[in-house]
Amino acid sequence: MPPMKTPKAFPLALNIGTDICSISRIRKILSGRHAQAFVRKILRKEERAQAAGILGAVEEWHKLNSARKKKADQHTLPFGENGISKTSNSHMGALGTPAKNTWEPSNGHRNYGIHVLEQHQGPVAGTWHHTSKYSALDKEDSTDDGPEGEDGSEPEMYVDTRQETEAQDLDTALQRCAQFLAGRFAAKEAAMKAHHSRRLTYHSVCILKSPAKESETGSTPPLAVVLSEQGARYDDLEDAKEVKISISHDGGFAVANCLAANDVASGVERMDGFAEAFRFGPAMQKE
Repeated sequence: MPPMKTPKAFPLALNIGTDICSISRIRKILSGRHAQAFVRKILRKEERAQAAGILGAVEEWHKLNSARKKKADQHTLPFGENGISKTSNSHMGALGTPAKNTWEPSNGHRNYGIHVLEQHQGPVAGTWHHTSKYSALDKEDSTDDGPEGEDGSEPEMYVDTRQETEAQDLDTALQRCAQFLAGRFAAKEAAMKAHHSRRLTYHSVCILKSPAKESETGSTPPLAVVLSEQGARYDDLEDAKEVKISISHDGGFAVANCLAANDVASGVERMDGFAEAFRFGPAMQKE
């Protein structure tokens, strides 16, 4: 049997890595209690410093969310045996106010819906105006009418639109941050896959945007560098090497590709291995 010929190797010693990351999964992590730890795990300090404007939305979102939960807890009026408990300390209609500003449901109302006190002093910034809310069945069957507006209609509910707008803006900013981190996460995973001979970590890969030049128009693509083992440990660029990355967002996912030089295995060695596998493949099937 003549010796097996070896295919020609790819002329360039390159490796390719690809990864995909769910943006919604990253957002879920950012909205949890381990958000900051996750950011520190994925991004180096240089990356966090450059993206401080984007990453700042995480802390602001958690501050607002914490404040809203705290306010909701303060505004919760506990129920007693005969309606709303008279021990409530909430500043939104606590039952320590004069009797004319309170209304307790009768036994006929007790089993339907939720009863909330009305305050005739008007809305408070950032709070709900107190109203009496109960189910349609309660309204039809009830003979004991609750508080109504001056024209006989049900009192309106007020919302601090400024706070709601701020919440919407922070939600948008958090989504943008999730997209950014999903792209960086996918790019670093792709870089790890493109380096077969070395066990990279997230901090072994540094992705930064170079300062924009006056002659350039539009956004500048990020630059990715793989640090040496010593460089990753001591924040040194000695022996660091550039890799080519491409990050794109499609629907709810971030997709990244990495093109890196292969400095270890030669093309001849790779093709020798392929030829050996090609030759022994049919022989193994016969056996």
